[in-house]
Amino acid sequence: MPAEIPRPGDIYRVSLEGTGHILRGPHYAVVVSDEPFNYLSTVVIVPLSTGARPATFRPELTFHGKVTRALPDQIRAVDKRRLKDFQGNVASTSFFMALQASLQDLLALN
Repeated sequence: MPAEIPRPGDIYRVSLEGTGHILRGPHYAVVVSDEPFNYLSTVVIVPLSTGARPATFRPELTFHGKVTRALPDQIRAVDKRRLKDFQGNVASTSFFMALQASLQDLLALN
């Protein structure tokens, strides 16, 4: 579990559980829940994948030298104890703004 409260835009390695087309196993993920909610035992994350197909709703960033796509269609809550290996924060990037816009569209929040 992270020593500090996770912030929106933080990227961690997370062990995911899933079946079918849902990602499972270790993946990086970006925290999207707002900081006041991250004091709870869970945080809301969006998984990242280097193997996901391109789509207009999947923003891309170069991460560890590879094109990586956010998967807002696989948004989920995870226990903070699953957050390992902090990688940095992307909150002030165009990638994170595009991810927020994708989530607004996906969840019909606009």
